[in-house]
Parts: sequence; C-alpha cells; structure tokens
Amino acid sequence: MKNNPAKSHNAVRLNYYRLFFTIAISSMCLLQACAQNVARQSRANSVFGVHFDFHAKAEDTQIGKTLTDDMVDTFLKTVKPDFIQIDTKGHTGIASYPTKVGRAGGIVKDPIKLFRQVTAKNGVGLYAHYSSIGDNEVLKSKPEWGTMNSSGKRSASMVSIFSGYVDNYFIPQLKEISNYGVDGFWIDGDNWMLQPDYSPGALSAFTSATGKRSAGVSDDDKKDYMQFTRQAYRKYLNHYVSAMHSYNPKLQIGSSWAYAARMPGPVDAPVDFLSGDISNNDVADIDFQAYCMASQGKPWDIMSWAVPVDNERFKYPYKSGLQLKQQAAIALSLGGAHEVYVPQAHDASIPLNSGLLQTLKEVSELCHTMKPYSFQSKAIPQIGLFLSSTSHYLESNRAFGSDDRGSNYFSGMLDMLLDAQYSVEVLQEY
Repeated sequence: MKNNPAKSHNAVRLNYYRLFFTIAISSMCLLQACAQNVARQSRANSVFGVHFDFHAKAEDTQIGKTLTDDMVDTFLKTVKPDFIQIDTKGHTGIASYPTKVGRAGGIVKDPIKLFRQVTAKNGVGLYAHYSSIGDNEVLKSKPEWGTMNSSGKRSASMVSIFSGYVDNYFIPQLKEISNYGVDGFWIDGDNWMLQPDYSPGALSAFTSATGKRSAGVSDDDKKDYMQFTRQAYRKYLNHYVSAMHSYNPKLQIGSSWAYAARMPGPVDAPVDFLSGDISNNDVADIDFQAYCMASQGKPWDIMSWAVPVDNERFKYPYKSGLQLKQQAAIALSLGGAHEVYVPQAHDASIPLNSGLLQTLKEVSELCHTMKPYSFQSKAIPQIGLFLSSTSHYLESNRAFGSDDRGSNYFSGMLDMLLDAQYSVEVLQEY
C-alpha cells in the first residue's frame, strides 16, 4: 500500500493533540488535589488547638458510625483551630482505629482516615492522642509486660518500660497511625504515670546501671531506685521518639507533662513540643506549669479542660468562654500556645453544641488576635526564681507525678511573687 503523506501528517497531529490534552487534564487534577489540601501550620507556629479523646472501651462497638465529614468540617470552619488531637488509644488499651497490632473496638468507619481527609482540606494539623504505659488490654495477653511492685505482684494496668512492649507493640502501633499521614503524636499516660518497677527486667537493668545486686529497702535505697527509674524513663522516651522520627522525620511528637514542673531538668529527648492538660480550675497550678515550661526553650502549650471535674466526670455543662479565655491568657502572656480538651463521644463523633462552638470560637479568636503580640515572646523578668531539680527529686515521692512535696513548695513562692505583681522568670538548675 502506498504511503499517504496527508494521512500521516494528520495522524501525527492527532497524537500531539492527545498528548497535550492528557498532560492538561493530569495537570488540572494535580492542581485540584493540591488546592484541596491547604498548607498546615507546624506545631511550633500553632497558637490554638482542640483536643478530643474518649479512651475507647471493649464495649464500644459503633466507633465511627455517626462521625461525618460535614460534622468535622462544620467544627473546623466555626472554631478555626490550628490543630486538633483525636483519640487513637487510651488508658484502657483498646484502639479506636482498625489496628493489626492490638485489639480495637468495633469499627464501623475509620475515624483517623476521616479526620485526616477533612483536616487536610481545611489546613488544620492532626495529632494522635495515644496512651503509652497505661494499657489494661495488652496486659491481659502479655501479663509479663506489666510492672511489678516490691512485693512481687504484677500490675494489670501499668506496662513496664523494661519489657518488650515498646518495640513489639507501642512503636508498631505508632507506625500504623503515622501511615495515615498524621502530623504528630500527643502521648498520654506516660511520665506522670511512671512508678518504680521491680520486675526482673527492671532489676537487671538496675544492676547493669549501678552494679548493685538488689534495690534495697532503706529510705536511701528507695530514693536511689526512684532516681534510677527516672533515668530509665528518659532513655525510654528517647528511644521511642527517636524511632518514630527515623520512621517519619516529619512527625512532631510531645509527651504530656514531659519536662514540665514535675519533670524539671534538661530536655534530653528529641521531643518537638511540650504540653500538658490541667483539669482543675486552679490558676496557681496553671501558672506553675506554664512558667516552668516557658523556661525550657521549646514550643509549648497548656491544655484546659472545657468541662468541670468532680467524682461524676462531665456531669456539669461546659466552662464559660470567659473562664477558658482567662486560662488561655496565662499561656499566651508567657509566649506559649493554648488548647482546650473537649470529650469525644464513644462512637468517635464530636459535639456540635452551639454554645460550645461559640465558646471555643471566642477562645480561638483571643489566641489568634494575641498571636502577633505575645506568641513566642520572652518575658522581661524582675525576679529570677531558681527551680532546683536536685531538691525536687530528693523530696518528691513520685517519679514525675504530682504529690504534696518536691517543687510544690516552689509553686507557693511563685504564686506569692506573681500575686505581688512581679515579673518572674524560672531558672532551671542545668
């Protein structure tokens, strides 16, 4: 058959048209996808967030059922947080997402996937709330991972940081959650839950660290063992944070109350931010924690509970906007950020109560209005108040948790100085 130049030319031109339209359509799809995901603030540049969690239980069989895109979208557009934090695993140990590592509740719809899609569209950061050493469920199948008291009894709720839990359960679950594209983690039930552990793994580590064959029973021995426990936790924190940064360098990770008032000392783990939640209405306690975190040189925030607390949790209505703004103002005045804890329903849905939304909107507006003036600022002190970590750890009966000793004496002095209208800077020992 003879070659027809006109037909060949038309065929070439048609192929060029096809290629052009293919590239154009692909580019439009790419631009549309980019437009759907708005750039998000880093944690260091975020001034306001909202925290949700519900500590899923085994009887929660409808997780995700009533959670919708519109619900989350309405909340984000009304409140305008820089980030939100959502439940993934609470102190019960039951995951609220479909995990392959441990046990999950009844998942009707995957909450993390839905929250990630809607927050990405709105340019809002997404952080996972995850309980570390508080885990009832895993100890049912792995009782040998539990801590042991000095009498030899295993805990049914507290995981040993010396056990296989961290590498075989904790980190694998964090990796699962990271794969959803979350921006980071807010680790709960961690340092403040820590207790001395006399399990074989812990005692072996103690012997390796000190050369001593037993923990001893004298008061001095107990103090030495408590200090060993603190140092072991710092290694544990370093280990899991470093492991997750290696897995996903973009992750931003903080452990609730790490390096705050009751864990004074240098920030010796690669955490990206400091944070902690305060359930009570005690202004002095908020001051205490905020001033100590502000002294550490890391991005930080204080989380206020939106609900009052009594023996029947969440019985009463939400706190007023005025009260929450007063609590937020403390953190803002010291260069920090603020977030509010709102209980998440046990099907993972979030409240759209008009009064609550208005309250959160007011707090958000305050934080964003003040951001250009106070965020990341440094106070000009009149008085430097020395916080001795040595004294705190000698006097405190807890590893890092709250008791009526240790730096609580320091808190009283800070309260008096602030009440006298002095500008105070906390000076850490290191």
